Amino acid sequence: MNRSAKLLMCLAVSMPAMAAFKSPQEANSALRFRQDCQWQVAQGSDCRIEQVVTILRDSGRDAFGTATLVFRERETLTLLRAYTRQADGTELAVPDGDIQRGTMPGQNGFESSSYLTVAFPAVRTGSTVVLEYRRQTPRIAPFEALSQMQGLSAGSLRIDEFDWKIRADQPLHWAGRDLAGRIEVTQSADGKALAARSLQPMFFDVTETGNRFELRSLPLIDVSTEADPMRYLAPIASGFAQRLAESLPAQASAAVAAVQGKPWQQQLAGLMADVNTRIRYMGDWRVSENGYLPFTLAQIEQRGFGDCKDMALTLAAMLRVSGLQAQVALVRADVDNTPLLLSPQNGLNHAIVRLQVAGQTYWLDPTQKLNVLHGPVRELQDRNVFVLADDGQVVADRIALMAAASSYNRQQLDFSLLDGRLWQLKAEGELAGSMARQILGVESGQGKERQDNVLAEALLSNGMTKTRHQVQRSAVPALLAEPYRYTVDATVGQVTKPLGAFRLLDLRQTSGRIATWRQWQAKAGVTDYLLEASNEQSVTRVHSVKPLEQPASCEVRSPWADYTLKAVPVKNGVGLAQQWVRKALWLSADTMRSAEFGRFVDQLEECDGQAQILLQK
Repeated sequence: MNRSAKLLMCLAVSMPAMAAFKSPQEANSALRFRQDCQWQVAQGSDCRIEQVVTILRDSGRDAFGTATLVFRERETLTLLRAYTRQADGTELAVPDGDIQRGTMPGQNGFESSSYLTVAFPAVRTGSTVVLEYRRQTPRIAPFEALSQMQGLSAGSLRIDEFDWKIRADQPLHWAGRDLAGRIEVTQSADGKALAARSLQPMFFDVTETGNRFELRSLPLIDVSTEADPMRYLAPIASGFAQRLAESLPAQASAAVAAVQGKPWQQQLAGLMADVNTRIRYMGDWRVSENGYLPFTLAQIEQRGFGDCKDMALTLAAMLRVSGLQAQVALVRADVDNTPLLLSPQNGLNHAIVRLQVAGQTYWLDPTQKLNVLHGPVRELQDRNVFVLADDGQVVADRIALMAAASSYNRQQLDFSLLDGRLWQLKAEGELAGSMARQILGVESGQGKERQDNVLAEALLSNGMTKTRHQVQRSAVPALLAEPYRYTVDATVGQVTKPLGAFRLLDLRQTSGRIATWRQWQAKAGVTDYLLEASNEQSVTRVHSVKPLEQPASCEVRSPWADYTLKAVPVKNGVGLAQQWVRKALWLSADTMRSAEFGRFVDQLEECDGQAQILLQK
């Protein structure tokens, strides 16, 4: 599947009134972007583009003193003009020797991209670099429509002008998001001409940091000559249906025969392992038919490698011959689950398999070394999916957000004092659902020892240190159909820490998140927060200690997460049962700004604080 057919500009936009947006005066450069396109559906698009960047700071000179244009297989890119305009109006053309052309090697797959790099002469603060070029992109078979997406992302570049025009030989359809007051879209009476232009300078650069924060409310425009995603994808569905109707080649047939007669879960596990072993993943993102349609079953088997389309086709075909109901489905696979705007070609990037057994639906990704029957990875949850039917039609479906009850990490831990400094930890764990996939996904890439270390480290609370561990468990399978259990025996330090006349046992589970949210609120944040739905349960018993008093039981409930803490009786010690249930994939900025969320954080901090236990020395 095309890794991402959409054209996203690394631009920046903002609402300066919000405190968490940096001031537009912080921009290191300012852009004027103009694109004028002619679309002929039978041939493709022909666009003339002008990028004018004024350097406002030295950091802008470093970032934009050189420009690289990437164009893909069958695309043509023609450089028209490239020059630097100095503050006094002098224009310095880019010498031919400072224009480099070449090809870009693909990363684990077929990329077929070329590049053109332009190094602008004598760029200083106050200089303006100008790049004018023409990009010709053919219509990609088997699609029968043209489409393009333009989006803006956060960064240090201010957009002073955005002007995008399209004239087509068929009526155009468009959809947009977060455009109000920023970008105006107008269309001709016959629908064949469209213009999108900025209404004011835009600058999005935020103060929040960390990989869980994302500014998702950014202007986005999707334009297509086909408004119905089902009709848009119909040629893809027909192509898959033709290939699924073919006979299985020899090795695939042998794999099906080897699992015949077993329960369906065992058949599925065997076929998943076979596909993952026989077919080496190799991405195919060419701007051509094979960027969107798989090879035939025989070709895939003969080659021994393929991408998500090839692996999903092979698995679905083998499951069907085994008597199971399986279809290929197309989805956007990344953690951002914002809905598709208009064109599937711009919004979908992955092929998976939908399996239906006894009224239950399971989502399988054969490119993954580990699949969990009852919990697809978070990058596949809570989003729409397009299922390719045998009759060449497309059926809409949805992959639900996995319920916290089916995606969990359960632990029972016992700490026993060895000497005045070290403790023995004996623990039992159980993993299920997408949490199992996230935690157990290490073994296939980094080996058993690294996976053991991940399991042991996950048992430690605030500041604890591990000096030794021994993990008892089975090998991680290709398909996890039942909860995964393991035990850990470890030596741990810093279980308790000095605190004045006492020692402190700190078993808090949510303190890090609470601190992060507090910082976000203090900055009047504007980004969304990646929460991830899941369920963590633990029973911790610490022996040979004397608490000043037993912790008080408490619980916090909210639409987004629940937390429960209960004291557990321990002879000559102290114990806690804790449960932290997350019920959403994302927390929106609006949610985190609300008074209700503020009260939730306050209650959570107070309840979680009970897991800080004072001990007698």
